[in-house]
Amino acid sequence: MLLIIVGHVVAVVAAHGVAIRRYATPSLARRSHVPLVALMVGYTVLSLWIISRPVVTG
Repeated sequence: MLLIIVGHVVAVVAAHGVAIRRYATPSLARRSHVPLVALMVGYTVLSLWIISRPVVTG
């Protein structure tokens, strides 16, 4: 579970580094990340929900 969260945080931080170099101001870089952050939060919640489901063996 910790690896999922850490992996997603690392991905957002790495993408922010790229955005800082690409956009003229830090403000534009932050605004460009709103969709990415929303997606990563949703993906993290979905991943954690999936691994919280009980495994049914037949």
